[in-house]
Amino acid sequence: MERLIVFVVHESEAGEGVDGPAGGRAGPRWADRIRPWLPPVISTWYVRCATRDAYNHRLRLVQYARQHGIKPTARAFATTAPTVRKWLSRYKQHGPSGLRELSRAQHHCPHKTSSAIEEQVLALRKKLPTFGAARLKREFDLLPSHMAIHRIWREHGLIRKRRKKYQRKQDLAAVKATWRLFQQISADTKDLCDIPQFWPQAQQEC
Repeated sequence: MERLIVFVVHESEAGEGVDGPAGGRAGPRWADRIRPWLPPVISTWYVRCATRDAYNHRLRLVQYARQHGIKPTARAFATTAPTVRKWLSRYKQHGPSGLRELSRAQHHCPHKTSSAIEEQVLALRKKLPTFGAARLKREFDLLPSHMAIHRIWREHGLIRKRRKKYQRKQDLAAVKATWRLFQQISADTKDLCDIPQFWPQAQQEC
């Protein structure tokens, strides 16, 4: 029968580091203390769940690596030695800013629409604002797809965002709220002269 072991770290014993289970600031020393009593999977899970802020975690990792070395840091933070070397190298080259997450976007897109075609699409949009992307592509035999044309218009602010139905209703409610009492009266009328069976009855009531 498996047992669940709960560790409570007092704030006075918790150093600077990752968040401990009891809400204190427990560092890698806390992870080293409980690691012998936990299975490998649970031990790794404890350390990773305690890491909520990636930048602060990397900063603590680098500080611990500079004091204790690469392999002890990898064991304490449940990671690999190459990962510790990578962040330590970035810290030495760029300082604390090197621990920020870098953009993963590609630097060059080989199939990106050329600037000449973009200018042509924008000029046609300004000249013919009522034409949609599909119609514009069909009429002028443009190279990009209608989705690419629509994307170019959206990037340059030539497409007005369509308002939701509830937003339009809110606008109408705001206008009606400014009206005075009986300022706007709507009445529906129906002439009974075109209904033969009701015409004699209408004459008698009048």
